[in-house]
Amino acid sequence: MSTVIALTDRAPAPGGLRGELPGDLLDGVRAARAAADAAEVRVLELALEWAYAHPVLPGCGHPGASHPLTGAAAYAEPAPRADADDVEAGGWYGLPEVAWDAPAGFAAANRTSTAAGAKVLRDALQLAHRLPLTWARTRAGDVPAWRARRVADAVAGQPDDVAAYVDLHVHACAGTVGPRTLARMIDEALLRLHAEDRELDQLAELDRRHATLHLETLNHTGLVEMTLRGDYTDLAALDDALTEIAHALADPDLADLVGLAGCAPDEKQEVRRALAAGVLAHPHAAAALLDAHRTGATTGARPAPSKRAVVHLHLSEAGFLGLDPVARLTAGARSSAGDGRGGADLPVLLEQVRAWLMRDDTHVTVRPVIDTTATLGSDRYEIPDRLRSHVLATRTTCIFPWCERPASSCDLDHLENWGDPDDDPPDGPPAGRTSTDNLGPECRHHHRLKTHGGWRVRRISAGHHLWADPTGHLYATTPTGTVDLG
Repeated sequence: MSTVIALTDRAPAPGGLRGELPGDLLDGVRAARAAADAAEVRVLELALEWAYAHPVLPGCGHPGASHPLTGAAAYAEPAPRADADDVEAGGWYGLPEVAWDAPAGFAAANRTSTAAGAKVLRDALQLAHRLPLTWARTRAGDVPAWRARRVADAVAGQPDDVAAYVDLHVHACAGTVGPRTLARMIDEALLRLHAEDRELDQLAELDRRHATLHLETLNHTGLVEMTLRGDYTDLAALDDALTEIAHALADPDLADLVGLAGCAPDEKQEVRRALAAGVLAHPHAAAALLDAHRTGATTGARPAPSKRAVVHLHLSEAGFLGLDPVARLTAGARSSAGDGRGGADLPVLLEQVRAWLMRDDTHVTVRPVIDTTATLGSDRYEIPDRLRSHVLATRTTCIFPWCERPASSCDLDHLENWGDPDDDPPDGPPAGRTSTDNLGPECRHHHRLKTHGGWRVRRISAGHHLWADPTGHLYATTPTGTVDLG
């Protein structure tokens, strides 16, 4: 028996497009792309005008700033740390100085983060001042804005003669040049024009060694990514150790020794190598496993658990009753540097959390439940940990428009300036208090904008805030994003 499927009675295409010839559709795509490219070039032109309209005036710079936009030294006391998402100060080499608070307003209007807005300003200045040939072709419509910005980003912070060399050799093909070609061209320019400096740069690469846990890659599976950059001999030895432990985990008895009884003997080698990283995180267990593998002994006491991870589980009322299998997890209340920064917020199956809690190589500590509907307060300016945890449970990112900096790495700011209760006027309203209703996470740069840059904020409800820029433009920020209110 055969089945015949009729293809002639298809439903009409949405939007009344049925009947359009393929060539007409592609012509429409090309026209839309050309309009979008022209609009992006116009944004760069406006960014340039915005930068010119906000120069650094004598006596009007950033309070204590060492650079007009990054604000790497905002206050004298206490010494602040630079915002991780700020564009590096070196990238502004050779450009006109721009007021430190200029990017925020431009970025908010462009519906991007402040860091992204600062980068648009920087790229526009790079093109206009250091890449004039490429900029001319961009304004003429020969080079898409995104490709021109790629060239601008590549020469950011490089000496003027290197930028001129790249502009001369790239402008004719800037509409098609790729990142690898750009990198090779800059390497060639540096070798030709600054050979000694290039050798020093190669030595400076040693300072770029790192081991970084990428919490933003954490998802409902409970898996996360990590990158290492180090000396070849060190990482080659680590690779060998992972391989040896992976081979040992193929033995069920040895796998049980380190709490991995569920590791099947036929598990893929790469999977076992990933499990081996967890074994290395427990040095005593790794030593016991390798000793047993090398000597052939498969008996012995299992080492005490030593692994530790900080997670905050957000449960709904249905979750408490066992009727909702999904909760929200805030993981990584620390960064890979161990300085209390970092974080990831994601939905997670409760079954995954149970699996973590049931591992016998992990020590579990349950902390008090946080009721986010309650209001907590303190009579002191200092913010107790219980208030900090309460606020971060309702907002997981910076509350500034379009900013996605994890709240765990932000300052916890008094939205209304704090005042001592003993100094309250007898007939007037009380000053700001240290309470969950008057605290909000703000990354260091946006904290400075609120304090010194003319931005104002008001809390509407838990996790919801209303911002006004110096021109009176309003933005509503919520746990799910930013709304431009005009």
